[in-house]
Amino acid sequence: VGDVPPPLWQIRAKEVTHDQEAKLLYFKDTQFLVRGVPIAAIPRLRMPDPTQTRATGFLIPEIRSNDQLGIGIRTPYFIKWGDRRDITIAPFLTETSSTLELRYRQAFDRGTLQVNAAASQDTLVPNQTRSYINAQGRFDVGNDYVLDLSLRAVSDSGYLLQYGYSDSNRLDSSIKVSRYSVQSLSEVE
Repeated sequence: VGDVPPPLWQIRAKEVTHDQEAKLLYFKDTQFLVRGVPIAAIPRLRMPDPTQTRATGFLIPEIRSNDQLGIGIRTPYFIKWGDRRDITIAPFLTETSSTLELRYRQAFDRGTLQVNAAASQDTLVPNQTRSYINAQGRFDVGNDYVLDLSLRAVSDSGYLLQYGYSDSNRLDSSIKVSRYSVQSLSEVE
């Protein structure tokens, strides 16, 4: 069969306990490895088991690389904040930068809201916190009217492209009310 290379990342532990009722995995004396190399030692770790679709805990770490930031690791942590909202916090560390990414989602009875944001300190623009925010919402306000929100802002023109968030050179924010029916279309933006 030949030599099988190690997986990109893995978790090794001296002891693993599966709580089937709570659907949680408990690890004791844990090592986090990337390409077989130990990166972090964690005395105790708790994670949702694979049968859960929305549970608080770490998500799969991600290795990212680009010419300006170098190689880095992103370690997202998902927080279930009730049945209708959640937040993901993802530190992203490279040789030249420290970033904190956030994603907030909420479902309402008649709409949804999602906010993505990040803040970074790096050597590309020293002594300055760089950031962006992107909020999107859609709400049914009654009588076939829909309210769409799109709010975007960024600290500087190079941030989105350098961090791989967007290659757009234009940010548009808008608030739009529209009504669609069989006989007519009305929009106010």
